[in-house]
Amino acid sequence: MRSITFHSGAIWEFVKALHLNMAVLTVPPQYGYVLITLILSILTIHIFMPITVGKARKKYGVGYPNLYAEPSNKNANAFNCVQRGHQNSLEGYAMFLSLLLPSGLKYPVAASIFGLIWIAGRILYFQGYSSGDPKARLRGNWGHIGELGLLVLVGMTAYSLLTSPSTIAEKIGIHAN
Repeated sequence: MRSITFHSGAIWEFVKALHLNMAVLTVPPQYGYVLITLILSILTIHIFMPITVGKARKKYGVGYPNLYAEPSNKNANAFNCVQRGHQNSLEGYAMFLSLLLPSGLKYPVAASIFGLIWIAGRILYFQGYSSGDPKARLRGNWGHIGELGLLVLVGMTAYSLLTSPSTIAEKIGIHAN
């Protein structure tokens, strides 16, 4: 059996041999706010909400692997409302991340503010839905203002990149090597 030994820098030499252009991304110091917002979203969507769903499973007698309670369960509506509140938040989470992270490269403080609005709206949406009254989820709908704000920021960033690529790329910290 032959083994391949990589000497120091062998991978870099291989990449250079392929003539690949590398870009270095430098983020503004305020991007830390975006990362804090990211952490808060993870705590909300992947810690707080699942713990609440887990407690509801125990309380209403809904075992795994069932995602929702069977209609024959007398507490089906109560549990399904808790589960649906979390599920709906998960369904929109990828979009939230795809708006937050790139918009924060150019507008870190504004992106964080809109991200926090989205998170607060999700918490109220989830708590309202978890009450057992599906209409109570609507009290968190104002969180969509955060989504809309992030969408506008991403659009502004994209427009800037397309209309002045070298200048704006440097402004948001992307430098070609």
